[in-house]
This record gives sequence, C-alpha cells and structure tokens, in this order.
Amino acid sequence: MGKNPQSGVRHSHRQATSTTGLCAGTKVMTTDGAIPVEHLTAGDRLVTRDGTVPLHGTVARRETVFPIQISASSLGHNLPAQDTVVTMSTCIHLRNWRARVLYGVPYANIAAGRMVDGKHLQVLPARDMTVYDLKMDQDQIIYADGVEMLAQAA
Repeated sequence: MGKNPQSGVRHSHRQATSTTGLCAGTKVMTTDGAIPVEHLTAGDRLVTRDGTVPLHGTVARRETVFPIQISASSLGHNLPAQDTVVTMSTCIHLRNWRARVLYGVPYANIAAGRMVDGKHLQVLPARDMTVYDLKMDQDQIIYADGVEMLAQAA
C-alpha cells in the first residue's frame, strides 16, 4: 500500500465482489459544494445529516465489483438527480415510505444490493473500479450524488 504525499490518499489493490465505499466520480457534498470523491482532501468539511464533520483523508483501492446503478429519481423526487453507481454494499439511508413499509421503522440503512429490483436499481456487469473510503472519526450519513448514504469511518 502506498501513499500519495500531495493528496493524502492511500492506495491499495485487491479484488472483491462486494465492498463498501464510494465509487470514483461520486460527488460528495462539502461546505465548498459537491466535490468528486477522488478530489476530496484532508481538512475538507463534509455536510452530514447532523451538520458538518472534518475529513481526515481518503483511502482508494482498485477492486472488481458488481456495481449497482440507481436510476434518476428512483429514491424520491430528484433522488438521485441523475443515474448514479454505487457498490453492492453501499448503505442507502432511507427515511421515507420504503423504510416504514419494508422494515416498519421511520428510517433504515439498507445495502444497495438488497434494494435491487431490476428496473430502478440494477446490477451491472462486474468491472474494475476505484472505490474510496472516507477517513472520519465516526460513521456519518453523508450526501453523495444527492442521496443520503452511510459512510463508515475508515
């Protein structure tokens, strides 16, 4: 595992079929606006469900995954605003009728792979992707491509 001293990003290489983390290109809401995850750096302030938190850095890795495509507006009005790709294990934070109907609770963190319906959430063919973990003090609900997602502290 190496580290790029200019960006604070650590890189590792391994293979997996299911992983958590954010896919390259995912735009994360910060106090400076939506920034692609690969451009986040230590010190950025992430907008979370509870306010803002400092980012301590990111960890990037190349993995072979079966990504899930979430169709635009499939999670609610304009959520996401455009088609977005997540890993199968990325947890989507649901706070709408789906959480109440499917799980009997007002909100739930559900792995995208468990929400696949073949129409609005589809499994794409396996591909090699860069996946990023966010280094934070604790798990947070962040806004990624406009969708509330659980970011697990790395």
